[in-house]
Amino acid sequence: MVVLGWPAMSASAKSLYLLLDKRSSGLPAIQVYDVEDSGGIVRQTETPIQRFGTRTKALALDSENTMLFITHLGSNKIQLFNAKTLEGGPVVDVDGATSLAGVASSSPSEIASIC
Repeated sequence: MVVLGWPAMSASAKSLYLLLDKRSSGLPAIQVYDVEDSGGIVRQTETPIQRFGTRTKALALDSENTMLFITHLGSNKIQLFNAKTLEGGPVVDVDGATSLAGVASSSPSEIASIC
């Protein structure tokens, strides 16, 4: 399970992204929640995603371009999604990689590093 928060369009609205891998009961999914000013959390949506390798591992956000990146253990693929609409984008193959354990970024304007 990976949790990632991201500010939405208004100054106070925030979204929480959760990467869920239901290995025994179906496809992995991205779950999105609203984080209210009061501190409450309200579920917005859940979108199933394709599994590559043995399981989904990590989720990173490029907030400048509103893109989500998902990596998988036992795979050289990175899935891209639009963070606002959760529409799937391209699946990128990382040449020479066999198991992408995670992604990290030190700021939204820098390129994320793949672990």
